[in-house]
Amino acid sequence: MVLANLALILGSIAMALHFYFVLKNSDYALASVAAGILLVVLFVMTWPSPTPLVILNDMGILDRRSGIGIIRWEDIQEIQVEVVGPFLCLRLRNPEVYIARMPTHRRYKLKFHQNLGFKMLNISLKGLNANALFLLEHSRKMISERRPLR
Repeated sequence: MVLANLALILGSIAMALHFYFVLKNSDYALASVAAGILLVVLFVMTWPSPTPLVILNDMGILDRRSGIGIIRWEDIQEIQVEVVGPFLCLRLRNPEVYIARMPTHRRYKLKFHQNLGFKMLNISLKGLNANALFLLEHSRKMISERRPLR
């Protein structure tokens, strides 16, 4: 995967330079360089992270992409897997606490997902080496063990 991304980045740079020199006196030269730079930026942004993106531990669920920190097991009322995506869909006891921690662009994405009928908070499982059903069962076990007394 890393070698493939590196090859695409180097290929994009080579393509941009080739078209720049071939079309040097043309209006397309600048456009080809801009396209090459854009491709390099896109590939760097999608570079795989060496650290786990989603972590389940004794405290809760940490999705490093969301920017909200650990979602404590005690705060999760309901959890399910949405196969399309796939997503871990969470309904929280105090969602406003977690929403307040989100970066602004994530809040807009959250509203969009809610308008599509998703739960309060969704953790994307796309691209993760994880079995969605295992995560669901493990999460439900952790939630039931830490359910607050009423």
